[in-house]
Formats: sequence, structure tokens, C-alpha cells
Amino acid sequence: MSWSDLSTKLKKNVAGRLDLMSRHALRSTCRSNRYLVNDMDFFIPRVRVSVKDSAILIMIHTGIDKFLRIEMWIGPHRKTIIRKSQNVYDANHAIQKVLPSIPRFYVARVLCSLLSHEKLLIGTMEWEFDGDAIDTLKVLRDWEYNLRRIHFQPESKTAVKNWINKIHSFVDFLQKYFRKSHVFRANQLMTTNNMIFETAELLRKMYDPSDLKKIERINVLLSKESLTPLYSFDTYLPLRVGRIRRCAENICHEYDERSPGFLEKFVDLSLLSVGFGVLRFAKFDDFARQIWDRVRKPVTVFTDNLHMKVELAGSFKGHLTLFHMRSPCGYWIYMVLDSRRKDFDAYNILKRQRRDMGRMRGRSSEDIQKMWGFGDVVVVVRKDIKDSEDYEDVAAPDEFMKQKSDRTFQKLVICITSFAFLSCALYAIFYH
Repeated sequence: MSWSDLSTKLKKNVAGRLDLMSRHALRSTCRSNRYLVNDMDFFIPRVRVSVKDSAILIMIHTGIDKFLRIEMWIGPHRKTIIRKSQNVYDANHAIQKVLPSIPRFYVARVLCSLLSHEKLLIGTMEWEFDGDAIDTLKVLRDWEYNLRRIHFQPESKTAVKNWINKIHSFVDFLQKYFRKSHVFRANQLMTTNNMIFETAELLRKMYDPSDLKKIERINVLLSKESLTPLYSFDTYLPLRVGRIRRCAENICHEYDERSPGFLEKFVDLSLLSVGFGVLRFAKFDDFARQIWDRVRKPVTVFTDNLHMKVELAGSFKGHLTLFHMRSPCGYWIYMVLDSRRKDFDAYNILKRQRRDMGRMRGRSSEDIQKMWGFGDVVVVVRKDIKDSEDYEDVAAPDEFMKQKSDRTFQKLVICITSFAFLSCALYAIFYH
């Protein structure tokens, strides 16, 4: 009995057990098999596309240590070199080809054949484009308590405009190649820390709005002293725009303990956003406990594992509320201006926290950290850090540690305030 003699039900049973590349190979055999595969649901957890000048990297993660890696760049004689490997990073185990056209054409062909199908859903799709609008803007900040001034220089506007046009050109090329505006289906769109609100909006247009639930911008501040993230500072935009959750996530690997007013700085930075801020600690350690104990307010007990304190305060933008929530899986603080309470309530965060506590009951601390989003970034470049020439032992001098701590917070401030300002400005331009 041959494959063509099998019933459709049995064929679907076999095809449902295939991985991404096996499904693609079966789809390419004949028209009937293509229809068969295209009619079956398939889920890919994560996809990453990195674009740097003429070089492009596509990473398709289908499981733990299971991925397809495709690299493209322009080689000698202006020809495109394509290198493909599966589940390995060693170039000696990769398949390499030299083709005549430009890399952009082959990127569109790969993404179209592998990812652009009606029944295929991507969990998270991440985009990275070379160029840094945050550094290019040359933002000048005045950090007086009641004053926030940001100025732009003319050459900065031109540089940012050219960078945005580059991304717009790439998106437009993909949409024309696929002959449709909604190229992909994904639950979450993720961008890197050098992206701004407008570039995320350009990418959003390629996704089916019925599937897209969240747009996230992530920034990771690594440390030689800690390979595990310690806390994350996030800012959320209002849900009024397309009912899509939008946030900027800044994951840090060390505390700024030597800088006074850690919580006060978190509040000040949250006030610069157009929504609300969230400070998440991976563990309820000594540093987090000091902040919790300092809040002299009654404790509200939702469950045996979930406790909350509500702290009221004032600011230059009006009255605000701090929700301190603690559980065995960590400690997190929400900063909400009273004038933006409706935006906060629209996320149903307090109800969601109580629901999540029930799901987390009985899980290990490692599983809990992954659920809160800390597990994904522990893939840090351990070897790269240790092999670098400037690697220093953990027992560094106090003066070096103080300077390192100040630099880390400085980077965090620059990143958050730049994104906050640009989000406010572009949000006002596009939606008001």
C-alpha cells in the first residue's frame, strides 16, 4: 500500500506528527499533499528575524533545543550566500548555497513558504533592525524634579526618518511579495530596545489583528556579576489602541543598591509613560523584602500565597497608587496615576494575578520564573562573557562596582525615558 492509497484521515494523522521541515517537504511533493498540510493547524512557539545592512538571520524555534537557522548575506561578486542549519550552531554541519539575487528576495521566499499559511500560528515573532533611533536622537535631558525637557537636533530627525523609511521599505516589500497585507498570524509581536512606537506600528500592519494580542519591546541589561535576571521594569500603554496590550520591558541582572531612592526612581520613570509602570522582582529576596517592609500599610490576603499592600502617594502629575503584591513566585509593584486608573483596570491585572496564583500552585521556582518572562533571557552569553578580554572576577573592587551600578541605571534611564517620550509623542500624533 502506497501513500496515495491511504485515507485522508490517516494522512492527516501522519502529517500531524511531523515537524516544520518535514511538513514543508511533504507540502512540496504534490498539489494534493500541499492542500492536506495547509488545511492542518500548526503552532510555532517563537520566530526571530534580524536585519543588519544586507545580512539577515531567521531563527525558527519549534521546541526546546529544536530550531531552524537560516543566514543570508552578500558575498563575493555581489551574490547571496545562504547557510541553513537545524538544531546546531556549528557552521561545519550547515548546508551552504550561493545564489544570484539579493538577500531580501530569498528572505521573502523563505518566510512565505514556511510561515505564511492560514492555519499556521506563531506564538512570538521578534524583529530586530540595525540602527538605534534612541542614540541617534541625541536626547538632552534635564533631571530637575519638576522639569522634563527633551530637545531634538535637526540632523537627528533626518537620521531617524531614514531609518524608519528603511523598515517601511522592507515591510512593503514583504506585503507585495506575499500579495496580502496580513502576512503572518502571531499572538505576540516583539521588538528590540532600539525600536520606537512608529516602527512597531509598521510591523503590526503585517499581522492578522484577530490573532495579535500583545506588542512588546524588550531590553536586557546584562551583568558580569549575575547570569540570572533579578528584576524587570515594564511600562504599559493604554488598551484603547486596537485592544492590544503594548509594553516596554527592561530586564536587569543587577540591583542599583548604591543609588538611593530605588523605588522613588521607579515612580518617576513610570510617570513619564502614557500608561502605568510595573516593577517585577524574580524572587522575594532581601532587597525586595526591604521595600515590602518599608510600606506601613495593612496587608490584604487574597489567597494563602497572594498578599497585597496599597500605598497612596503624590507626584508632580497628581495622586497615584502603588499596588505591592507578593507571593512565593516573586514580588511586583504597579504604579498607577489616579487619572489613568481606567487604563489600568482595563487590563484586569488584579483579577489575572489571583487566577495565575491558582495555576502556579505546586510549580517549581524555575517554572514560575519562566511564566513571569524571566526564564527566556537566562540564555545569556555565558561563554562570551567569560572569554572576553575585559572579564573580571565577581569579587570586584567596591569602586568598580559603584561605577558599574551607576552605568547600569543610567542605561536604564536613557532607554526608558526615550521610549516613553517617543511613545507619548507618536501616540498623540496617530491616535488623537
